[in-house]
Amino acid sequence: MAVAGDGRTRSERRRRNRTISLRVTPQEKARLIRRAQVAGYPGLSAWVMDQLADCPALSHRDRIRAVAWIGRIGHVLSDLCADLDIMGYPDIALPLERIGQDAVHLQQLLMGEGDHAG
Repeated sequence: MAVAGDGRTRSERRRRNRTISLRVTPQEKARLIRRAQVAGYPGLSAWVMDQLADCPALSHRDRIRAVAWIGRIGHVLSDLCADLDIMGYPDIALPLERIGQDAVHLQQLLMGEGDHAG
C-alpha cells in the first residue's frame, strides 16, 4: 500500500483533492450538464476537465468509439493471422504482433490508462 511521502502514485481521487467553485444560474448549469451528456461524459466534472485541458481532444463518446474501432481492427488482424497460420513466418508475424501491441497502447491512451491521455 502506498504511504504518504513514498513517491508512489496515488488514486485519482486522492491526487485531485482541491475544489474550484463557479457560480452559475440554474439554466446555465442545466445547459452545461446537457452539453456534457451530449458529448458522452459520465458527469459534468469530466467534461469540464477536458474542456480546460491544454489541448482538448475527442469527446468521451468519440474516445469510446475510437477504442472500439481499434479493437475491431485488432480482431480482424488476429483472425487473419490465425487463418493464414503465419507463426512460422517471423518476417510477417513480428510486425503484425507489433501492430497488435500498438493498437492496445492506443486504446489505453484514448481512455486515459497508462500514459495520460487527457
